[in-house]
Amino acid sequence: MAIDEEQLLGLSFVAYRRVATMLQTPAVSAPPGRSTSLSIDPVELDAALLRDRQETAGHADVSSAISFAERGAFI
Repeated sequence: MAIDEEQLLGLSFVAYRRVATMLQTPAVSAPPGRSTSLSIDPVELDAALLRDRQETAGHADVSSAISFAERGAFI
């Protein structure tokens, strides 16, 4: 993934604004080593990453409950 940012000038501190977000994937019809860049909406990317973290956390809760059950923690 590549993120292009530009510096915001005129502030009393250093700050950047995201200009573009691109996902680099292997090119399907090109020789090995080549890639394709796809532009991604940063809002959609952030939402997808949040959903992924929530799903991962949900799976961790289930696996820990199974672990407790396997050890006889549930009666």
